[in-house]
Amino acid sequence: EDNWTTAEEQVLLLAVYATLSENEERTTVTKRAMRDVFGAIEGRISNKVRLQGFVKECDYFATIRDAFPSHCKSTVTLNLNEWETFFPTVCRAAPPDFARNKKTGDNRDAREFVATRTGALANDTAIGETASTANDDLLPVDIFGSANRKAQAGEKRTEGTDKAHLAPQARAEAITWNYPAVAVFGLDMDSVEEESTKKAILGCSSERGEKSVRFPGMRNLLCNLLRMAGQQNLFDQNPRVFIFPIHNDVRNWAGKGYDAIVLCEDENVARRIGMQNARKLKKATLNDVNNAVKVAYLTCKYLGYSVLWKPASVVEGYQKSAAEKRAHASFRTNRQVVVPLPFAAGGLPAKPIFKTSFAAHGSEDQGIHPAPDPMLLAFKTCNNWCRKELGFRMVAGAEPQELDDLSSEGRQNLEAFVAYQAKEAQTQRHTE
Repeated sequence: EDNWTTAEEQVLLLAVYATLSENEERTTVTKRAMRDVFGAIEGRISNKVRLQGFVKECDYFATIRDAFPSHCKSTVTLNLNEWETFFPTVCRAAPPDFARNKKTGDNRDAREFVATRTGALANDTAIGETASTANDDLLPVDIFGSANRKAQAGEKRTEGTDKAHLAPQARAEAITWNYPAVAVFGLDMDSVEEESTKKAILGCSSERGEKSVRFPGMRNLLCNLLRMAGQQNLFDQNPRVFIFPIHNDVRNWAGKGYDAIVLCEDENVARRIGMQNARKLKKATLNDVNNAVKVAYLTCKYLGYSVLWKPASVVEGYQKSAAEKRAHASFRTNRQVVVPLPFAAGGLPAKPIFKTSFAAHGSEDQGIHPAPDPMLLAFKTCNNWCRKELGFRMVAGAEPQELDDLSSEGRQNLEAFVAYQAKEAQTQRHTE
């Protein structure tokens, strides 16, 4: 009411906030309605009250639900007859050609994308047997510019800052990214199932029979890495973080820096990845959000098409549960993918959407995370988005421990470990 006193507003705010914080079992509809009430009350309270701690700082971040409620999403039906005209709107004509580090004179190493494509298309090369990845020193900070740290006493190991592979490093999971690889390296559409595409993903040796990787593969590139706290649980296994690149032309990216929107499932996730402590975050503008949406829209459709072109049995192998398999079967029947929609003027949510910055390759600034390939980042985030919206994996995700040579027993142990970690993560969320 217009005649509410400040004290009454504070009491009601605390009551609503306590209910939201303590009862995690409420339905999504109820929680969303209560958050709307919470936001309306919050807008009436002075800065003095906010500083007194009635509202936690991280509650000012827009969540994925705040940014994309139902009216900001659309269901698109895919038509396989349009694939040939759609394919070139996403795929590159040629791989990015830039020097990864101006201080090195080794062009084979510096121009990784070009070297990968050249090796993959050569007739005298073979798929490499071992995987190598970028040195940790090349990623001195996380995506928010905070220095790397290990998990402290009392924390889970996964709460430290760690490297996330956008395309998985493990062989079995990496080769499921054949359609993204064709787009990233500008390969021919007809080669998606060929050995050349597998070499582009896994890396290849200069001679058949040689085990070491001479030409880097997509899984080994520095631009395939992202450093973030809690990435294993929150970005790979049970996606609750979504990083949308803000870019006008990912097809012609050439190593330059860019910004990306960071959205989390809830405020606790934002805190766990260190978002509330980040000093370099900036508010995303309407133009920023719409540029990110444009990339996500095309990428989600591309992933949907790739699923329909693959045999059902192949994609079913990516799924980890009966529910995911049922969702995959349903998608093949209705051929519909959920995509984000651009915002109209004045359509941004009440809570601000924040963005972080990535540095150009060759930059002297060691306090900013080197830019991952925006196309790979879009594929990773949109795969996570589709898992959230459609209930299944369009491409395989990373394993908790990415080893290429595992016995069947080792695989079973890993699957058990994943289930254990998922249960632990759920328990932690209820505790928080």
